[in-house]
Amino acid sequence: MASATQSKTDQAKFEAHVAKLDGNNKKLRSNVKKYENELRTLRARAKVSKATKNINKQLANVDSSSTVSMLEKMKEKVAQEEALAESYADIANESR
Repeated sequence: MASATQSKTDQAKFEAHVAKLDGNNKKLRSNVKKYENELRTLRARAKVSKATKNINKQLANVDSSSTVSMLEKMKEKVAQEEALAESYADIANESR
């Protein structure tokens, strides 16, 4: 009888330990999932931050006055080329 009672007591202890271990296991799994999600979020934030930095850096290097200046120089060059072409046409017409 004492042996049967001892066995039941031991079984109850083991079952309590198993339940406690199972609870700890679930808690650990939950923490791991939480940290994995946090890691994914941090990686995404880092990627967005890097892209934003690159875009802002490129925008900072764009100087509207230099762009306008370049366009003005290009217009002048085109006008000169057109004037030169017209002059050659006039010279060609005079030689006929």
